[in-house]
Amino acid sequence: MRITDVKVLMVAVPFHEPITMWYGKRSASIHPVTLIETDEGITGINTEGDEHTILNILRPKLIGKDPFDIERVEAELGGPLRGRWEVPPNTMASIDGALWDIIGKSCGKPLYKLWGGRVNEKVYVRYWMPCKEPEAQAAEAVRAVERGWRAFKIKLGTDPKTDLERVRAIRDAVGDGVQLCFDMNGAYPPPVAINFLKTYSEV
Repeated sequence: MRITDVKVLMVAVPFHEPITMWYGKRSASIHPVTLIETDEGITGINTEGDEHTILNILRPKLIGKDPFDIERVEAELGGPLRGRWEVPPNTMASIDGALWDIIGKSCGKPLYKLWGGRVNEKVYVRYWMPCKEPEAQAAEAVRAVERGWRAFKIKLGTDPKTDLERVRAIRDAVGDGVQLCFDMNGAYPPPVAINFLKTYSEV
């Protein structure tokens, strides 16, 4: 099996309402979808990455390669070298996921079978929530739990004091049986982030 082409489709997913992040408002999520085609008619698909890098830098290096030689292929593309990445990690992850998609489809097996077998019986999809006032986030979390959600990815990053209020309000509202993940998107410099995490661990 050989790689014959690499394509990128840009996809915009509109939100049901404009969402607020610490750096501003967004009305849609725009993602590149990477497609790696092979001479056996199997196409590997994955999201994320940089369109320019994939098409103009990585595509010429991928064509003709065997997707099963995943370690060698990624090393040639510019994987970690002397503690740094020659290709941004999210772009390499896009290629990595598409190559593994080809391998799984070719073998006729889900990837967890190829990676050592099932460990968790269930992996929850996370409810995604933007920055809002603590009370508003807590109320939305309660409504989501009532609809069956058991895991959340919640945006923070406006200021540590308000963020801690958000954490406390949401945890108090949904209880201890719900998974909470908080994402700041690099809003704070390391000293502030470390201090926040220490305080959060006490909540």
